[in-house]
Amino acid sequence: MTENDEAKVLAEARRNRTRSTPLLSSGIDENEAYTLQDAAADAYGCPRIGYKIGATSPEARRIIGCDGPFYGPMFEADLIAPGSKVPVDETMLGLECEFAFQMARAFPNEGDARTREAVAGAIARCVPAFEIVGSHIVGSGFPTATSCIADFGLNALFCPGSDMPNWRNEDLAAMAVTASVDGVETNSGDGSNVYGHPLDALLWLVGALEQRGRRLEEGDWISTGTCLGVVAIQPGSSVTTRFSNGAELSMSFA
Repeated sequence: MTENDEAKVLAEARRNRTRSTPLLSSGIDENEAYTLQDAAADAYGCPRIGYKIGATSPEARRIIGCDGPFYGPMFEADLIAPGSKVPVDETMLGLECEFAFQMARAFPNEGDARTREAVAGAIARCVPAFEIVGSHIVGSGFPTATSCIADFGLNALFCPGSDMPNWRNEDLAAMAVTASVDGVETNSGDGSNVYGHPLDALLWLVGALEQRGRRLEEGDWISTGTCLGVVAIQPGSSVTTRFSNGAELSMSFA
């Protein structure tokens, strides 16, 4: 099967919310995986709204078996509103509670330093967010690292919450984050699980995109990686995440 055929299979599986391909379990390197990711995104045919970053925590890297983060595209068609009731499908691996940023301008421009302060100055907003991670590859659990990359970086759905006021004056790494399912706390963590600091994860993405001749653009959303592991989701359940600065976000599952 050619790369073009594989891309079409992945795109069709994403449209149908199914696990329909046994491909990609081995045999491709990271660069080939990103090339296939790009082809699958083009075949999906939906406007892109930004990027998710995966494996920013040591736990996630252990589960996937990789030694660093990876990224994937996020799409307008898969953007959902807070409070939505989301149908559970066979592709879903779980829910992650994250810091997300939306860019006020392109970054980097000429002369921009690669520092937290510089990238923070290019950000319009910081919000709590849910990312539902999902796989379109046949099998149980998380695929291999290169398969994760090729399969849209395991992004399925993205839900940004309301703006966090004064986030630039907060220590995001020290901010505590919890998740509760049907009112019972199931997961906890903090911003340090996100590559040491959520803005450091964002800077990692800047470098990774530059290697492929890209940059962050005005309006791009970036979901920076889970603060507290993966929350299990079940039909009929509701999940709420709370940040220690008072930010909160909820979602329920049909």
